[in-house]
Amino acid sequence: MQRRITLFLLLAVAMAAALTALSVAGLASHQLAEVGEERVAHLHSQLRERFRAFDLLLAEEEAQLDERLENRLPRIDSALRVWVEDPRAAPPEVLERLAERFRVEHLYVIDTDGVVVATNYAPDQGLDLSQAGEGMRQMLARLRGSGQVFSDRFNISIATGKLRKYAYFGPVDASYILEASLDLQEFIAKRRSDRYLDFLFNRLFRAPTRMDGQVVSLDTFLANGFGAWSLGGSGETLPAKVLEVFETTERDTVVRRRGDRLVRYERYTRVGGSGGETEDLITRVVYDNSAQKRLLQLTGILAVVAVLVFGTLAFLISRWLFSRHLIRPVNRIADGLAGLSLGHSGSIEPTGVRELDVITRGVNQLQGRIKRRERALVEANERLDARVRARTAELEEANRELQMLATRDGLTGLANRRHFLAEAEQLWLHARRSGEPLVIAVLDLDHFKDTNDLYGHAAGDVVLCELAACLRGTLRETDLVGRLGGEEFGVLLPDTDLAGGESLLQRLRERIAAMPVSFEGRTLSLSASIGLSQARPEDGGIAEALSRADRALYVAKRQGRNRVRVDRA
Repeated sequence: MQRRITLFLLLAVAMAAALTALSVAGLASHQLAEVGEERVAHLHSQLRERFRAFDLLLAEEEAQLDERLENRLPRIDSALRVWVEDPRAAPPEVLERLAERFRVEHLYVIDTDGVVVATNYAPDQGLDLSQAGEGMRQMLARLRGSGQVFSDRFNISIATGKLRKYAYFGPVDASYILEASLDLQEFIAKRRSDRYLDFLFNRLFRAPTRMDGQVVSLDTFLANGFGAWSLGGSGETLPAKVLEVFETTERDTVVRRRGDRLVRYERYTRVGGSGGETEDLITRVVYDNSAQKRLLQLTGILAVVAVLVFGTLAFLISRWLFSRHLIRPVNRIADGLAGLSLGHSGSIEPTGVRELDVITRGVNQLQGRIKRRERALVEANERLDARVRARTAELEEANRELQMLATRDGLTGLANRRHFLAEAEQLWLHARRSGEPLVIAVLDLDHFKDTNDLYGHAAGDVVLCELAACLRGTLRETDLVGRLGGEEFGVLLPDTDLAGGESLLQRLRERIAAMPVSFEGRTLSLSASIGLSQARPEDGGIAEALSRADRALYVAKRQGRNRVRVDRA
């Protein structure tokens, strides 16, 4: 009878172990899948927010290009008609000369069928723009012969994969359309800086993925009617099968599995200025699920081990019911387990009963495993804390860079107009409370427009940077200097009266006049006109003192430039 009961208990323990292990493994798999989906959803939510910010920042840059292209396209068309009788047969060299003259990169002449019939960019010769979609066809038809200029949102060049800005002009009573394009990334790098360009097209999107260890890679593609190209400028294109799913269905998400890796494509539709469907942003995020699978396997193994250990314990306790002579050894085991539950670190002594010693060995081994797992958990927590501190430091550095972009002029590194006025207002309030004198001055480079016209904007940028270096080297650390706009700079001199401020600014003017600037083998001479004024406690703000200094600047201009004038009114 005892043998039958023993066999029955063994069978019950085995079945219970199998069912429990399967249940635990299934529950763990479900929980891990839910956690994984939540992390993926959270990551893509962050990416959507950053794409909206990316689109807004690019729209601001595009507004500058729109104004330039809208002013230049009609003038280009007028010059083209002077040089050739039929613009549709314009030679590439003529279009190249016009592009250099009006500072655009590529020029295209488009016929009534939407085909490029003349261009200075050979790879696009014969390109059929009507294949880009219904929105493009409608825009070309609406623009033809209207005398209007249309600037579309940024797009990808199908020949180079680069991000470009396109504008179209439909001359009155003409059957063709004139198109011009510029490299958007090159424009942003020149207008802002290479650091800003890297932030906009790289770090802005990769910051969320660095917080998720499952992410292997992230790339962003811009799709139009001809294909999809990487925004990173690598020239990589989206797989044709994935692009076909987005083009033929209304799905915004495509998922592909490659072994332990999951590739997720997600589309963010952008409506271009033509109202068409030619511009979609598509992200590709590659996740590594191997760690999740290993964790699931480990969970299943631990579940089986735990069930077997506690099942064996239940089996031995059940035998105790039929073997009263085992009460004392079992009590010893129970006492040992009670000690473990209270946190005692000692192991259970052997009972001398073979069957019960199986329990003591199992519990002691389990205790050893628990201690090892506890040590591993402590080490893992320490590593996690270190990673959190490192990520926090990265975020703080990113915030400092954003603060720098918000308060500094991108070309000279000086305070921008908004930051200068805000700091000047605070210094004026401090001077009014303390009674200390405060001088504000406005400096303007003489004949700066002539420098730009003769040598180009690159020379003007060099002049402005050299002037900024001269200001930093001449003025004191306590002085505030900022670029108010163009070639105009503001200077604030705390704890300085009019006589001291005039003397300091005279030295600054003389240093500027004696400072040659070299550009492409030429030496450029500089001079500056400066107006200054004393800030007064009765002023309504620093703006009044700035206005007086501005009047003094115009007096210096009218009296012949290259001089310092004081407004003592």
